[in-house]
Amino acid sequence: MAGAQPKVSGSDLTAFALQLEELRPAAERFARRLLRHVHDAEEAVQDAFLRLLRARDQFEGRSSLRTYVFAAVRNSCIDRRRFLHDILFRTRLQHVTYK
Repeated sequence: MAGAQPKVSGSDLTAFALQLEELRPAAERFARRLLRHVHDAEEAVQDAFLRLLRARDQFEGRSSLRTYVFAAVRNSCIDRRRFLHDILFRTRLQHVTYK
């Protein structure tokens, strides 16, 4: 891949954050394909990036950063879908219960 960044340690916050930001557009496209909603995709990526930044010391570099980020975004999308499904289910349940 042309212009590939050198691997960085997760403990280098600035370099790690910069590399995450370079991956943001691709991560958001991936999340939009999974969630089919721009706003939800942006929130899922933001949640994933916050988790990655907080746990940056756990990144050991055994896989590419891109693989690590996309796995985190996928998991964040799954969490978001579950959350949205639960809200929708509870709303429908309350609507049926109180009618």
